Amino acid sequence: MDAALEQIKWVISYFKKYRAEGFSRIIDIAKEIAEEMDVEPVFPRNRQAKRKKHFDEQNDQNEEEALSVIESFRVNCFLFMIDMAIASLNSQFEHMEIFENIF
Repeated sequence: MDAALEQIKWVISYFKKYRAEGFSRIIDIAKEIAEEMDVEPVFPRNRQAKRKKHFDEQNDQNEEEALSVIESFRVNCFLFMIDMAIASLNSQFEHMEIFENIF
């Protein structure tokens, strides 16, 4: 049981490190794969929705700007999946610790 807990701790720390440093490696690997497949290694841009502004709205610089395509992928896909994996492992780790403390 102790070995399993240590393995889970190691995997959690690996994912935390990967969350901080892994995205640039993923992009580099994806570019290499795209080049091998003779595909242009770029993210397609989504059409930005524009809305009409009312006469009393200001065009402040403080408005939230749209994320770049790569940053959007990093936040909405990469970080989301890594965070879900970490949360799942933490949950399993807590359950195993409770089980170990009972016995």
